[in-house]
Amino acid sequence: MRNERDRAIVYDWVRLLATLMVVIGHSTYLSISNGNGGVNYQLPLDTSIVYMNIVEIIGILGGWIYGFHMPLFFALSGAVLAIKPIPSIDDFIKSKIKKLLVPYVICGCVFMLPIKYMGDFFDINSIVSAYQMFWSGATSGHLWFLPALFWCMIIFVIVYKCKKRCKIESLYILLFIFGGIQIIVQNVQGDIFLLKTGLKYIFWFALGYVFEIEGRKYIELWSGKKVCILFGLFTIFAMMLWKRIVIFSGPCIIVCGCVWTYLLAELCSRKLIKITRTRFWKLIMRNMFNIYLFHDPLNYIILKYAFRSDMLSNPVTSILYFILRTLGVVVVSIFIGEIINNISSRKKRIRC
Repeated sequence: MRNERDRAIVYDWVRLLATLMVVIGHSTYLSISNGNGGVNYQLPLDTSIVYMNIVEIIGILGGWIYGFHMPLFFALSGAVLAIKPIPSIDDFIKSKIKKLLVPYVICGCVFMLPIKYMGDFFDINSIVSAYQMFWSGATSGHLWFLPALFWCMIIFVIVYKCKKRCKIESLYILLFIFGGIQIIVQNVQGDIFLLKTGLKYIFWFALGYVFEIEGRKYIELWSGKKVCILFGLFTIFAMMLWKRIVIFSGPCIIVCGCVWTYLLAELCSRKLIKITRTRFWKLIMRNMFNIYLFHDPLNYIILKYAFRSDMLSNPVTSILYFILRTLGVVVVSIFIGEIINNISSRKKRIRC
């Protein structure tokens, strides 16, 4: 069985694939809103046929991605949690406040809301209300995942610690407990700082945790050929789900999409070992969280200037527009992340 580092690399691949899925998913919308603001762009009548073909392909891909990518992120977080022993509840809560809630507040107030204002998502009146409602999670935008994951992890760890104190060894009881919680909260009205939202995904978080401890060891014993065959089978199954051939398509799409992504990551970790030793890989990995934090608000700036300059009517500029909303937002997010990393490193050296 592979060591902790090898297991972490597989999940790095999952994280990379899942983040790219989110970027692709966020590159498709033209109209989106919340209680305080929004944008509503329409494709011009003279939109380039080249871009129309891109829209059709990305629309299909984006629709499939949105079917499972958030449960995948929660399952990934649960699996990563299982790699190392869980610390005390006090230390765990302090750690997650620092890693999840602090970035939520700083990125939301300093970057997301101002950039959305610059991208005409908010006007001068609604931006004030957006800041006020941000603290409740109502205008959290794509950052909703951070407080939702915070609650999900805290409640999971508390229940897990209680299970240990009761000397219940089986991990599968966690799936029953959190499956029941997830079903119950569907009918609960209201939400407190995205607590309900986090609980709506807690079963998938628990499933990722149980998979890492109980299930992954069996896949690691398989040869690359067997993993490749299984990946092919899940690809076919995913196509059947897309065509709605299989019943219970909602839960099936989530499970199939998560397993499909994991198997692809498993193949990448086995076949592309040299890539994980390059500087480029290290650059991407240390900025993966930054890509998530910064990429989405940049879309509103691109939308604003793309429609002002009529980029979609020309084949060349329409392709450039698509590249900006996918690769462009990733590059800019990494650039911002590197600036932050350099400032942080300098502060540490000064303190030393």
